[in-house]
Amino acid sequence: LNNEYHSETGLRTLLGFVVREALKYDMGLVPQFCFSHEHFVRLHLQVRRCAPAAERTLSSIGYIMQCPKCPSRIEQHGMLPKHAVCEYCDVPLIPVGPLWLGGIQSDTILDAMAEKVTLLPLGTSRELIALLALCRNELPTAGFYDYHQLAKRERRSPPPMKELLGRIHTMGFPATRCHYLGTGVKTTAPLHLLLEAVKGDC
Repeated sequence: LNNEYHSETGLRTLLGFVVREALKYDMGLVPQFCFSHEHFVRLHLQVRRCAPAAERTLSSIGYIMQCPKCPSRIEQHGMLPKHAVCEYCDVPLIPVGPLWLGGIQSDTILDAMAEKVTLLPLGTSRELIALLALCRNELPTAGFYDYHQLAKRERRSPPPMKELLGRIHTMGFPATRCHYLGTGVKTTAPLHLLLEAVKGDC
């Protein structure tokens, strides 16, 4: 589905495919450092060769259920999508997947990489440090919101990112930047509260 968070959809679809292939051989996969940058996607995974690990991996497969009329979406676990209706538009949600719904980073790996990168003679150290920091801090939710697009939808000027995140935190929900897009926001806040935060009505 060509959506505003297609860069993450692509990553999670690829990861979901790799996981399903590994399950055929009773292998579980644990994401260590997965990211989408410019025109490529890269997955770094730990392989665990046992049936229990494969079963745990399977529990992270599912769908993003996207409304065709508004930005609302929900996560739904399971190999097959179940019928769901948008709470705002009262229309059937479109399943995006199957894909990986779990976390895609290991904090331990990212911390070790951030420590090492400053010691290496790389011309891209600054970019790598910024990427690692974004990946380390972003919420593990599947999908993000382009808050500039939300502001355009509401016919408002977008607030500064820091201010928007602060408003969402004040509402009692976590919110972070994401590495996929400079104007991307990850949050567990419901859509109507996110729109209030974008408009400054909170």
